[in-house]
Amino acid sequence: MTSPAQWTRMTLLALIALCPFRAAVGQASKPAPASVVVQVSPPALAFQSRSENLPPEDVQDILFAAESGPILIRLHIRLDGKPFRTAHQALWDNYVQNLFRHLDRKGAGTLDEAEARRLPSPQMFLSGAVEAVNVAFNFSAMDTNSDGKITLEELKSYYEQFGIGPLHVRYAPYQPPIPAAVNEALFDRLDKNQDGKLSREELAGAPALLDLDQDRDDLISPGELLPQLNPSANFVPAARRPSVVGMLPKNSPFQFLSSGANEKRKADVELIVRLGTRKPGENGIDIDSIADSANGKNVSFRKSKEGKLVLQLGRTQVEIQAYPGIPRLAADWRQTILEQFRAADTQKLGYLVLKQAQEADFFPSLFSLLDRNGDGKLAESELIDYLDHIQTAQARAIAGVTAILVSDEEGGLFELLDTNRDGKLGLRELRAAPEILAGLPPKENGVLTRENMPRKYRIALGSYQASFNPQGPSESIFTPVGMPLLVMEWPALGPAWFRKMDRNRDGDVSRREFLGTQADFERLDANGDGLISLEEALRADQKLPADAKK
Repeated sequence: MTSPAQWTRMTLLALIALCPFRAAVGQASKPAPASVVVQVSPPALAFQSRSENLPPEDVQDILFAAESGPILIRLHIRLDGKPFRTAHQALWDNYVQNLFRHLDRKGAGTLDEAEARRLPSPQMFLSGAVEAVNVAFNFSAMDTNSDGKITLEELKSYYEQFGIGPLHVRYAPYQPPIPAAVNEALFDRLDKNQDGKLSREELAGAPALLDLDQDRDDLISPGELLPQLNPSANFVPAARRPSVVGMLPKNSPFQFLSSGANEKRKADVELIVRLGTRKPGENGIDIDSIADSANGKNVSFRKSKEGKLVLQLGRTQVEIQAYPGIPRLAADWRQTILEQFRAADTQKLGYLVLKQAQEADFFPSLFSLLDRNGDGKLAESELIDYLDHIQTAQARAIAGVTAILVSDEEGGLFELLDTNRDGKLGLRELRAAPEILAGLPPKENGVLTRENMPRKYRIALGSYQASFNPQGPSESIFTPVGMPLLVMEWPALGPAWFRKMDRNRDGDVSRREFLGTQADFERLDANGDGLISLEEALRADQKLPADAKK
C-alpha cells in the first residue's frame, strides 16, 4: 500500500506535467495545456463569486496535493484594503527613491561609484529567524549598461535580484517534536472505558486534564502529561519558545505558484484574505468562490470561533488564519536614537566623527551612509534627516511584505489540540477537542481511534511575519535582520490590563490569572465559559471612561 508521503511525491511529480508551477523562489515552468482544469465538488452551501471584481495583483495561487487529487487554492490577499503586490510595490518604490535621493549628493539623478559604495547591503525583508544576506559591493553588477552611473531603475533591479519582493513563504516544523509516548498518554487519559476509541463524550472531558497542571500556569505541558519524560524533552515556556522556520521542504504537499502562471485557469477554491486595516464588519478570511463541478472530491469548509477557516479534504484539514497587526516604528525609537547620539557627542559639537562613533558603538558600520555630505562628520541634522525620510520609508516597506507560514503535517493528538502551537494545551484548546471529529469521514461513526487520526496542516498569513498564535509574534519589539538602527513594534491586541493578566499568552484570562474579584470576573466573562477572551475584554474596555483604560 502506498504511504501518504509516497503518494504526495508521486502526485507532485504527475502535477509537474499538468500545470505550470514553481516554488516562491524557483523558476517558472512552461504553460500547461489550456484544457487541463482541476475542480472540486461543491459543499452544501453555494457561494457567489466576486473574483471578477478583484485585480490580479492580489492573487497568490497554492497547489495542494490532497488525497482526492490536486486542489488549486487561490488567495486574494489585501493589505490595508489594497492588492498586496500593489501595496508592496508602492511602499518599496518610495523607500528606494528616498534612499537614492539621500545618496545622490550632487543632485545629478544618478549615482557614481563613490556614492553607490555607501549603499546598504541588500536585505531579505524577512523575520528575525532568517539570516541576513551578506553581499560584497560590486559596482559593475549594478551598472548593467556599463555607463559608469547607477540610475534609480538599475538600483531597484539590483535589490530585486536578492529576493526582495511582496511575498515570503516559510515552513515551520513543530519544534520540538511531540514524543509518541506523550500522544499515547494523552489518548489513554481521555479513553475512560479503555476501548481504544474516543467518543464525543470522552473528548468533551478533556478540560479535566487541567488537574495535571503542576506549575499552575493553566496549561498542560508534555511533561505534565507524562512526568517520566526526560527533562530535556520538555518544552520551554510558550512566551520564550524559539521560532524555527525555513524553506518549504521538497516533499511538502504545498506548492506556491508563480505570479501569472495560472491566470486563465479556474481555481477550485478562492479565498479573500485581509491583512492590516479592515473595514467595519470585514473578516480576516472569507470564502470568495468554490468550483461547482468535478465529482469525487469530498471538500467542505467550516469557520472556527477564532475566525480561522478550515478546509476539509477527506481526512486532511488545512486551517488558514490571518493576523491583522502590522508592525510599525517603535513609539520611542526616534528619541532614543537621538539621545544615544547626544551621549556619544561628549564635546557637544553637534556632530560625531567616525572614531567617536566607534568608541560609543553608535552604529559605526552605518557611518558613511548617515554622513550624507561625506565630510567625515555625522551631524545631528543628517541623522534626523535619515531617520525621518529613509528609515520611516524603510519601516513601511518592511511592513508591506506579506508573509505566509506553512506548518508540517500534524497527525498526533497533542498536535491536533495545540492550535496555537505553543507546545502546551490550554482550557480553550481542551474544550475544542470534540471538534477533531469533524475531520473524520461519516463511515468512522463519530469516534476517534489511533488509526483514523486526521492529518492537519496550518497556513498563517501576516504582514512581515506570520504566526500561528492569534496573539501574534511572541516579541512585541524587534529589530529586523541587518537593520541595527531600526526598531519596530507590533500593535497591542486588547487593553493593557488584559495583556498583563494573560501571563501564559494563550489569548485568554482565566480566573487564576485575573487579579480582580470574582464578581468582576463574572461581569467580564460575558458568556460564562470561565475565560475572558480578547473579544470580551475589548467590549468591556469600550464601556470604560478614558482615564480607566490604563
